[in-house]
This record gives sequence, C-alpha cells and structure tokens, in this order.
Amino acid sequence: MKTLILCIDRDDDLGTKTGIQAPVIGRKDCLRAAVSLILKDPEESDANSLFGAIKIYDDMVAEGKNVEIAMVVGHVDVGVKSDRVISSQIDQILRKTKPTRTILVSDGADDEFIYPIVSSRTKVDSVQRIIVRQHENIESTFYIIKRYLEHPRIRNKWLVPLSLAFVVGGMFAFAKMVTEGWGAILIVLGLYILITLAKIDQWFNEVTENVRHSLSTGRFNIVFSIIGGFLVVIGGIATYNMIQSDYQWTSWFPAFLLFCMNFIWWPVAGYIAKKFGGAIDHYIREGKSLWTLWMPVLNSIAGAMIIYGFLKLMLTVMSEELILTSSNVTLAGIIIIIGIVLYAIGAGIYGIYIKSYIEREAKSKFDWRY
Repeated sequence: MKTLILCIDRDDDLGTKTGIQAPVIGRKDCLRAAVSLILKDPEESDANSLFGAIKIYDDMVAEGKNVEIAMVVGHVDVGVKSDRVISSQIDQILRKTKPTRTILVSDGADDEFIYPIVSSRTKVDSVQRIIVRQHENIESTFYIIKRYLEHPRIRNKWLVPLSLAFVVGGMFAFAKMVTEGWGAILIVLGLYILITLAKIDQWFNEVTENVRHSLSTGRFNIVFSIIGGFLVVIGGIATYNMIQSDYQWTSWFPAFLLFCMNFIWWPVAGYIAKKFGGAIDHYIREGKSLWTLWMPVLNSIAGAMIIYGFLKLMLTVMSEELILTSSNVTLAGIIIIIGIVLYAIGAGIYGIYIKSYIEREAKSKFDWRY
C-alpha cells in the first residue's frame, strides 16, 4: 500500500510569492518549496502546512511505510477556477504516484472545499490541520485584524460588502434619511450573507465560465439559452402589465390564475429556443438530423396546453368576473384533450426512436461478433 501525503494551497501563495510551478512532487522539491515560501513570508500558513506534511512524511518513512509527498496549488481567483486547477493537478499526481490512500494536510482554512475534491478521486485516511502557535503578546486583536486585512482573499470577501454598506449609509445620511439608510445597510449586508451562504457567487462564476467557454468554442446552445431566458423575463413583464391594465379583480387568486394561464407560453418558448440551440450543436458536431427536436417540443407544448386547460377551468369556476357556462367548460376540456393527444404523439415518437436505437445497437454488436 502506498500513501500520499498531499498538501494543498488553494489560493496559490506558493506560485505568486516564489514563482515555483505546481504540482510539487517528492520530499526534496517540497522542502525547497517550503523554505522558499517561508523566506518570502515567515507568517505564511501554507509554508507551515508544507513543513507539517514533510514531518508526517518523515515519521511514516521512519516506520517503514511506503509514502510519497506532493503539493498542489490553485489560483488567486479562489472558487471555481482555483478548484479546477487543483483537480487537474491532483489527477496528474495520482496518475504518477498511484497511491492507495491519501493523508490531506492543510491550514484548516478551506477544508470544507478541499476535502470533496480529494475524496472523490482517492481514499482519504486522515485530514491534518497545521495551526501555528504564536506568542500571546503578538496575538493581539489589532495584529490579527491587520494580518487578515493584508490577505487579498479576506479583503475581497469582507471589506467589499462593508465598504459598500458604508457608502450606501453615507449617501442616505447626506440625504437626511438616516432611518432608511440603516435599512439599506441591513439589506446590503443581508444580501451579501445570503449570496455567500448559498454560494450564489460560485454558481454565477461557473455560469460565466461556461458561457465564455461556449462562446469561444462556437456553441449555439448557450446563445439560444440566453435568448430563452430573455423570453421568459420579457413574458413575465408583459403578462404582468396586461393583467394590471386590462383587468380589475376583487381578489388576488383569480388574477394569479390568469397570470399563470397567459404566462405559461413564454417558458415554453424559452425551452424550445434552448432545445433548438442544442439540436443545432448536435447536428454540427455529430451530423445527426434534427428530427428528435420534435419530441421535447411536442411534450412541452402538450404540457402547457394541459396546464392551460386546467387553469382556464379553475378560472372559469372561481373568478367573480367570469360566468360559469358550458361553453367555457367545454373549451377548457377540449384544450386538455388536445394536450393529452400531443403527449401521446410525443411518447410515440420517443418509442420509435428508442426502438430504432436498440435495433441499431443490437445490429452493430452482432456485426462485431461475426
């Protein structure tokens, strides 16, 4: 059994401060990297983590264990970009060293982000956190605050929302709206905490990266997805304005039903636009026909018609402005039936496609054997 001692620097302090390229593999290179980093910044926690990893390596070697040590680094843009770099380097190390288990060594700052990346690729036996003990006179509140504020990640994570809150509060104070200013500050801080806890910023960065990659590779799917999103937003605004201007309601529920009934076609249009872009990509890259596009299109239209029919039926029954008549009920029923028929057609097309696909696969396997 071979054990890998893996030290991870998520924000690439090693590369930015020493210029050493990662991944770093082997005790000699890891020791050189640790010495270079500690000489550049004696307070750097990643250097102490690497020294701690080297000590664990030496102890296990003294016990006669088969051990290897390595260090990977991420990127100064901590998040999706840094984690992708780390993942690539870990894969490279695992291919080269072929360990059966891993001991993860870190400074404890990003364990919740690092551990899933490592554990998804290799068995993790232990997570060692290297915490530097300091003299109690040095470890004053002012020193700790100063040290953290000098770190780029801490500055970006905490000073940006605080400065924005102060600016917003100051603007309201100049306008002699102190009470509203406090409310605006709480809203800014609350939104930032919500974005951080829900990891919306990471999701947004990932979406932005995917959009950039799709545009650079000439994919149509992302363009049509954006068009579909705009259709949904525009449809929501247009439907709301129509409900506000053309109808007068004594209760909110009939108005809500009417909004849903008129709005439902906009998401369908957005979905069809997205599927159309994906079908074009599929055709360009694999040379296959676009006939399979009809199945999701039919299903989406059929589902919308069924929902539309039920909403119309509910609105006919519940709305105070509309009279319950047989014609209204009949129309709603007809729409529902048409939707069910379209669903059946879509299911039939899908069944034909699956049948032909299975026959092709069976024939290819038969030809390969004989």
